[in-house]
Amino acid sequence: AILFVPETLPAHVAEEACRRRREIEIAHRNQGCKFLAMMGRPVRELCILNRNSFFRLLSILAFFSGMATSGDQTLLLYYVDSVLSFSVADIAVMFLLVGMSSVFAQAILLRPLNKCIGERWIVVVCFATATISNTFYG
Repeated sequence: AILFVPETLPAHVAEEACRRRREIEIAHRNQGCKFLAMMGRPVRELCILNRNSFFRLLSILAFFSGMATSGDQTLLLYYVDSVLSFSVADIAVMFLLVGMSSVFAQAILLRPLNKCIGERWIVVVCFATATISNTFYG
């Protein structure tokens, strides 16, 4: 089955970005440095993070949130292995459930939640619940 998730970016902004990207690719192609253009594209696209203070703050929060989440998963893995005596199969089922719940949340819950409270409040709620969750770890 093919799932279609609509873009939240306004159509005119997306068209302008595509037009600029095509112009840059044509300019690089005409200069004969397609390889350099291909290697530099991720850096150019990461420039969106430095567009304003909101994107800088959001990227910093996402970085530290990812670090905390990675640490949580590692500690949870050691905890269930040593204290709860989970087997390898039990740990695999646990990670399967975590992965499937993530897919469910992103594929099913995110769109209605976005319509209800908007993107900004989704980010706020996610970071707040992650902070509360990490606080319970002690």
